[in-house]
Amino acid sequence: MTPDPVHSVISEAGATVLSAYYGNDGQVQVTSDVLPGTVRQFNSYQAIATEAGLSRIFAGVHTRLDHEAGLTLGRNVARLVLRSVDSGDFGANAKAAAATPSSAPSRFVGGY
Repeated sequence: MTPDPVHSVISEAGATVLSAYYGNDGQVQVTSDVLPGTVRQFNSYQAIATEAGLSRIFAGVHTRLDHEAGLTLGRNVARLVLRSVDSGDFGANAKAAAATPSSAPSRFVGGY
């Protein structure tokens, strides 16, 4: 095992920024180049990020501690990006996402 939660960091940062731009309450479909015809549906970008991080735990690559540290770092990176955006119309939720404190790891429905 390696304490390198890069999947959780990238997934959380991406989910936070995409949610700020598009909102986090719609259906998201994901397809696969490796498995043609496979379509996964998620209820939010956050659900995608959660699954990406947890999959590394289930595969035995990372621990829960790695995943939670990655989530915190990813949220912090996204908030820095959102605070740095010059456009006032970046997204309806951008200001709220940038201002949300990240002192505690998030807990999620269906989490490991």
